Amino acid sequence: MEKSSCPVCEKISKSIRSAKIRNGNTLALSASEKNELAAIYAEAKRLTLETGVEHHVDHIRPLAAGGVHHPRNVRVVTAKENLSKGSSHNGKRRKYSWREKRDLRKQFVSDLESERVKSLRAADRGLDRWSIAILSLIGAIIIFAAFGSF
Repeated sequence: MEKSSCPVCEKISKSIRSAKIRNGNTLALSASEKNELAAIYAEAKRLTLETGVEHHVDHIRPLAAGGVHHPRNVRVVTAKENLSKGSSHNGKRRKYSWREKRDLRKQFVSDLESERVKSLRAADRGLDRWSIAILSLIGAIIIFAAFGSF
């Protein structure tokens, strides 16, 4: 991994972040979610190069506050904004119980799963409508062919 040009960022311990991710702050990501994360990190790098201002990928709900490493929980912000935010979320800073973190992760996963189910149902409905349209067209062709031969 490339070193950041931000001296403060270099002081952040990678082992602490790795431990948080190993201890349940990450979800099994689909290929599209992995691609979304890669695109977000690429956007941060692009903005840093384009503007000359260091940009970070920020966890909206910090890992320390029960957030997860998922495309729905990250955004690109300036390094100054990200470092000033730290692990604070909704007015709290570093005062999160393990139960609160666990419950928040469960809620995030539950919300994510319900969105996935809704999108699958919508896709199924779209497929059904498509199938009905094709069957209707085939039926019309058969009827036309039958009456056309008389």
